Amino acid sequence: VRWGYWVRWGLPGWSAGGVAGLLGGDALPQHDDPALADGVARPVGGEVDASAREDDAMALASIAIFCGSSFGNDPAYAEAARHTGRTLAERDITVVYGGGHVGLMGTVADAALEAGGRVIGVIPRQLDDRELAHHDLTELHVVESMHERKALMAELSDAFIALPGGAGT
Repeated sequence: VRWGYWVRWGLPGWSAGGVAGLLGGDALPQHDDPALADGVARPVGGEVDASAREDDAMALASIAIFCGSSFGNDPAYAEAARHTGRTLAERDITVVYGGGHVGLMGTVADAALEAGGRVIGVIPRQLDDRELAHHDLTELHVVESMHERKALMAELSDAFIALPGGAGT
């Protein structure tokens, strides 16, 4: 897992440049942010050699998406979720996410599935019992706690993207 990568996305004036760098191109809509204008994903505390972009794009088999179980207060959030899910599927990158069928989580999963992608959900039993799980996924893992959920998502993923969400994101 590439624990050091960070990506800023979803808020006005922020950028998906880091995601585009990880995916090897202009994968997501760009915003004006001079700090990330070059589209390179940077490890915390350092720079990435320009040649690393291509290697990283080839090495990514799965990306964990952290996002909300609601749609938030801006329609752009749902569009970003759709675009993210679709783009990852088109690039043959497995989506790993929180396993829900509601809000931005459901939007990411549905978009990836509609584009023919592979989607793995990880949901705590308590939420599965409340019928919030998405049961049309490639794989659905039911775990006992939020801690187990995040640990398994990390284990199954090569990188992370955080879209708008609440405290869990």
